[in-house]
Amino acid sequence: MCGITGYFGAGKEVGKYLFDSLKRLEYRGYDSAGVAFVTDEGVEVRKDKGEIDEIQEKLDFENMEGNIGIGHCLHPETLVCTAAGDITKISELDNQKILSVDFGDVEVKNGRKQKLMKHKSPDYLYRVSTPFSDFKATGQHRVFVTEGDGVKEKKVADLNGSELIAVPRRLPHSSKSTKKFQDIPVERHYELDSELRDRLREARERNNDTRKDVERRTGVLAGYLARIERGERNSVEGQRLEKIERLYSDLNIKDEAEFTYLNPVDFPSEPNLDLLQIIGYHIGDGTFHSNRCIRFEDERKEILEEYSSLFKRVFDLSGKIHDRDGHFVLNINSKFLVDWFEKNIPDLFKLTGEEEIPEFVFKSSKEEISSFLKGIFDAEGGVASKARQVYIAMTNESLIKKIQYLLLKFGILSTFRREKKRRNWNDSYKLFINDQKSLKRFKNHIDFTAKGKQKRLDKLIQKTENLNFRYSSSPYKMNYLYHNYLKHTDVSTYKSSDSYCSDMKLERIINKLDGDYSEIKDLIEKYLNSDIIWARFDIEKVKSDVKYVYDLEVEHDHNFIGDLVAQHNSRWATHGGVTKENAHPHTSCDDRFTIVHNGIIENWEELKGELSDHVFTSETDSEVIAHFIEEHCDGDGVEEAVQKFMDRADGSFAVVLLDAEEKKMYAFKRGSPLVLGVGNGETFLASDIYAFSGETNRAIFLEDGEYAIIDEDGYVFKDAEGRKVEKEPREFEWGQVQSERGDYDHYMRKEVGEIPKALERLENSLSTTQKRVLEEFAEIVRNHERVLFTASGTSYHASLLGVFFLHRLGIDAQTLIASEFKNYERVDENTLVVPVSQSGETKDVIDAVEFSKSRGAKIASLINVPHSTIERESDISIRIHAGQEICVAATKTFANQIYLLLKLAEKLGYETDLSELPGQVERVIDRNEPKIQEISKELAEKNDIYIIGRGITYPIAREIALKLKEIAYIHAEGMMGGELKHGTLALIEEGTPVISLIPERDSEIKLNVKEVEAR
Repeated sequence: MCGITGYFGAGKEVGKYLFDSLKRLEYRGYDSAGVAFVTDEGVEVRKDKGEIDEIQEKLDFENMEGNIGIGHCLHPETLVCTAAGDITKISELDNQKILSVDFGDVEVKNGRKQKLMKHKSPDYLYRVSTPFSDFKATGQHRVFVTEGDGVKEKKVADLNGSELIAVPRRLPHSSKSTKKFQDIPVERHYELDSELRDRLREARERNNDTRKDVERRTGVLAGYLARIERGERNSVEGQRLEKIERLYSDLNIKDEAEFTYLNPVDFPSEPNLDLLQIIGYHIGDGTFHSNRCIRFEDERKEILEEYSSLFKRVFDLSGKIHDRDGHFVLNINSKFLVDWFEKNIPDLFKLTGEEEIPEFVFKSSKEEISSFLKGIFDAEGGVASKARQVYIAMTNESLIKKIQYLLLKFGILSTFRREKKRRNWNDSYKLFINDQKSLKRFKNHIDFTAKGKQKRLDKLIQKTENLNFRYSSSPYKMNYLYHNYLKHTDVSTYKSSDSYCSDMKLERIINKLDGDYSEIKDLIEKYLNSDIIWARFDIEKVKSDVKYVYDLEVEHDHNFIGDLVAQHNSRWATHGGVTKENAHPHTSCDDRFTIVHNGIIENWEELKGELSDHVFTSETDSEVIAHFIEEHCDGDGVEEAVQKFMDRADGSFAVVLLDAEEKKMYAFKRGSPLVLGVGNGETFLASDIYAFSGETNRAIFLEDGEYAIIDEDGYVFKDAEGRKVEKEPREFEWGQVQSERGDYDHYMRKEVGEIPKALERLENSLSTTQKRVLEEFAEIVRNHERVLFTASGTSYHASLLGVFFLHRLGIDAQTLIASEFKNYERVDENTLVVPVSQSGETKDVIDAVEFSKSRGAKIASLINVPHSTIERESDISIRIHAGQEICVAATKTFANQIYLLLKLAEKLGYETDLSELPGQVERVIDRNEPKIQEISKELAEKNDIYIIGRGITYPIAREIALKLKEIAYIHAEGMMGGELKHGTLALIEEGTPVISLIPERDSEIKLNVKEVEAR
């Protein structure tokens, strides 16, 4: 649940108010909702899955039907990397721990807990194909990508192919194999001398039996018996001799015979290097020719000689090599050996196309896995000198993907290709190793047995340049790396490049940097040695071929590796599937306590384990809170139970707890926002003040570790130890929000129409209530060596303009996307950090603020929502007064942020005239709307749109592209006009729209327009 609300009072229809306030919070995102309220009979709870409007329309939540929520889900065949060392289909996961990625250290971590859920599949999925693998997912599933400026999360449906996606370069390995092999009984043979042979023949003849009669009655072949009687065999197998003795009761020769072993076999008790190599070759090109013979075939005799010696070392068995029409055959003849393999490694008996790598191989030591891979590459691998790659091809897709996975344990990257079958052939699946680092690692860890392949591999490594266009080690393009890290160093190479950096280029930069830039060198080396690379991909929408798709929740890092791509934790903001049972509110067993919760309780399973006597009705972490309070309130009281929960719980939470017995409410928080609104004899609770902005303009924000108790007498605040905390309400300047669309078709158009009034509202505050704050803000900018903006999305584009304005005044200013802020290591007490945020609750921006404060930086923020977390964490803050924006795409916010940044620049000496701006904006909207509607109809049919700008219009170009992606779902790219010729121009063909933003007297952008027209 992304937004919570509460009410204590007697002046309203509770159900109507609660849903009205949830509606105001709809911009936070819901897939389910519900309410609980106290009646004379107790607590009544109504909840269900679906959107707010759907639920509110029906009100009778118990009878809702036809609403199916689709979460962030993957195809059931998705292969997930487990901590046990193997890969498992996501649909077959049980309680295995799995691998995940720490994007801070750029390392793959082992042993994360996971929770699996499934949902009905939508009609269509998306197939995402990298050079290394492909996967299918719903459009809402998230992955990790870069657009050249750092790591970000993106929905699959929003991918356009210009990004690079996170792929593992190396996977951890922990050897945990405890495999022990079992011996099999080896058949004893008995040597019969001439006297015993005669007694055997005489017993048969005495009973008038022919050898065929004996064969018919015992199964001992007549020819075998003849050779024994004639002395042509030195010994007879014990089981056969016993069958003959049972046939003739007066024959007793076994006890008198001397027993011996024929072809004695030494069976290993556990896996070893030589055995793993034999297993690898057998999977690739070996057969059990009969129940007495193992056969290997190869064109090179030297290969079979090597494997014959391996059998000798492992089993003390000698094989025979035969020349068969230009190729060679190695036969190892031993029924006992075949029996041993069947008992201990039955996976080797599967048919072609169904081969399986034995489970213990994945848990073996790296050296043993190396031997296994050498065996399988000896059998099916080769070196393509002209194509400059090592390859392996098989007809079993699952097998080839597992080989690819095992290679990653050595940091060996291999691209994957599927080839459709030709006549009389099955589909084939191939891996190719073709970058120099991987080829060197293959040589060092695996290699080939054949000397010819060894020599070709050596030459291939020498010829292969240290370049690779299939991936990048760094998530930064060269221009981003230059402007954010290298600009003030002595490295200026490639500074204008809009391409990603090859490893060779990054290594050259490291070599050029002197000792004064060790932190930058460490950053680059971190990416060069990281476990993650960034790969290009293709994406297509495909018809779903399955009934169900699967969600996976992962603790800590909230991601996992599926089909060799770093996949986002599927349901990262909640626990449990989208069902009525999992919707909030949740109640205790006795129905006394009801809770709503925003956040994640990370140790919920541990807490739930202590509540074994309680009956849970959902899969959520949130329900644990209600039962925990119920469990601990009997002996300690409710207030003490709340304190105990806050002490025990890990993670983030904002909780409103309703006690039906005492008719009280409790509110407590850590990490997630929670605010109490003060009315006339009424108390409101919500995730932010939007929820009750039409009811009161007085509010008190809870701080982490505080809790509030609300009853008919009012409210009281206490700290984590139960000590009373005096807090006074703050008044905020926020009238009632007009949330209805009115005559507009949709909220975005309504909010665009509100921009002029929003600008007037901001100008009025800057000349009155915020006048002194603006002057102080400008003075703080003057007194700092550099200004560093940080923001996300639309606010980031506004901050780019802030940098533009300040640069014109000679002020050292930069901006960093908040999610990448911690990688900027030059924040100190001389840095003024300016967070820009509409909500004031953006997690990445809050993290950047906390990081900056820990380095001694001063914080001066631009915020829309009063008293939000970022505003409270700031040394000084200016409000942009854009008002509430119901539409996801920020419009009033962007306009007011730019206006405020212009007014700040004006205070610092920037020449501008903003006196007529609100009226000018209104006239532009009214005058151009018909033309805009006409153009939009044409653009709606396009697949790609490019927007170019220069200088002051470049951030606007990026914002336009963002809006097209957010609202129209069209691939759009906003870029500098001068960069058009560096790659993008090649993508522009006849009919491709290019929007040019041309300010007055700008001749350079017109030259870029000419370049486009020439296409």
